[in-house]
Amino acid sequence: MKPIRPAFLLFFALLTAGRLFGQTFEVPANYAFNTKADYGRYEPEVIRAINWLEATPLNQEARKRKEVNAFLFKYLEGSPDVTIDLHGFVLELNKKNPDMLMVFMAGWAKHKLENRSQTDKLKLNTVGVETVLKVYQLGGAAKDKNLEKLVKLAGTGELETWVKSKLS
Repeated sequence: MKPIRPAFLLFFALLTAGRLFGQTFEVPANYAFNTKADYGRYEPEVIRAINWLEATPLNQEARKRKEVNAFLFKYLEGSPDVTIDLHGFVLELNKKNPDMLMVFMAGWAKHKLENRSQTDKLKLNTVGVETVLKVYQLGGAAKDKNLEKLVKLAGTGELETWVKSKLS
């Protein structure tokens, strides 16, 4: 009997872990946001959609990304619980990677849904930018010097200070 090689074990473990813990999400069929109750009913799917966006590089699953973005946009468009304030600096951050705008809004929305009493615009904007940086670091996005700078700021704990300066 031949011994099992460590490289094979590592490959098998990674393959299995990817299948067990991989982010899967399917946009609900025939979703509709007609009443306040509809928004509440779809919140678990909204969170799963956001988790999928946060775990999927921008250059992967383009068709599904469009569907997820459309679902989230429709939710955010009329949500009674989530209102997003977009400032010019956010639009600047998304010039090279337009899909990052939805990523920013998704990060804001997820934080708001998980922290219902949160009203601090600085915190919500910072979480939105952190979500953009998280997705940017997954790879698959166009290189962006501004985002690279913000990744470094986040690493030094100065991201919130930067966001505060942009909100003033």
